[in-house]
Amino acid sequence: MIEEGSVYGNGVRIANHILGGARFSIRPDDGVLDPNCRAWNFDNLYVTDGSCMPTSGGANPTLTIQANAFRIGEHLAQNVL
Repeated sequence: MIEEGSVYGNGVRIANHILGGARFSIRPDDGVLDPNCRAWNFDNLYVTDGSCMPTSGGANPTLTIQANAFRIGEHLAQNVL
């Protein structure tokens, strides 16, 4: 019996942490996001998922993603009308 989420018919737990694709930079020419996770070419687009992280460094990135989202939330609360 092939279980849902199996690898070659062997039932295993599969977890993927999709990261990367939206690089941080201090200049628009070098990346997609500014240091506050705002897309350079859009006033109201902030990326608060794992896209800004290049890698997880061998550990589950969930808490780091949450911490960064809280950091951006604080920034928005203080700086956006």
